[in-house]
Amino acid sequence: MTANYTYFVSGASRSLGLGYVEKLLASSPSVKVVAGVRNPSNASQLDALASKPENKGRVLVVPFDVDSEESVKAAAAKLKTDSFLEGGALDAVVVNAGVFVGGHKPPSDMTMDDVRANFRTNVEGAIYTVQYLLPLLERGKGKQIFFISSIVASFQEFYSQMAGGVSYSMSKAALNMYGVKLARELGPKGFTVLLVHPGYVKSDMNKFDNGGEISVEEAVTEATNNVFLPAKPEWNGRYIAYTGKDLPW
Repeated sequence: MTANYTYFVSGASRSLGLGYVEKLLASSPSVKVVAGVRNPSNASQLDALASKPENKGRVLVVPFDVDSEESVKAAAAKLKTDSFLEGGALDAVVVNAGVFVGGHKPPSDMTMDDVRANFRTNVEGAIYTVQYLLPLLERGKGKQIFFISSIVASFQEFYSQMAGGVSYSMSKAALNMYGVKLARELGPKGFTVLLVHPGYVKSDMNKFDNGGEISVEEAVTEATNNVFLPAKPEWNGRYIAYTGKDLPW
């Protein structure tokens, strides 16, 4: 049962990350959330959510810059001994922190700076997150890892037929492969590893185009109800949309 789970959400200060924290807290009064943010002093919306009477004592905000291995390592070390976690255990991690650098440039126009920036956060940052938080997940009941991927990683969906956004798409495709390999490694240990398309969301990340199709509220509600809460070991290794629908690789 997820009713008493302790979740970790990276990139939790705004947009999808903040929404995931809110919906997970609302799912049960026994749920707790560790919210990882790059700069805790610039997380006023998260602070406001944590200070609501119904959320008192249920949110722990930690500095967590996925572009810095030292930041992630320090956060994990702190959590291992923090009384917020019972027995130093996490039940689930939502690997949400990500960037969209370079807009919709085609391959001939993309720069290596774009490629490096997308891979540093979307791939290396995700790997750091898992590697350093895995010992805490191994102590937990849930043993769940949710990578916030994207439909643009698919080689069969509509976006692969377009030339633009190549460096971002490459980073998410690489993330998917890492997630699949991780699922194969950890599945026998009872883990559930999922690659999750969050929806084409009206968020800061989509400011380069028409702004997205669904609201953050709709996206986080659907993902929580259709993916995070019902996830089970039999789902391990799936590439899934926020609606619960499987996506083609």
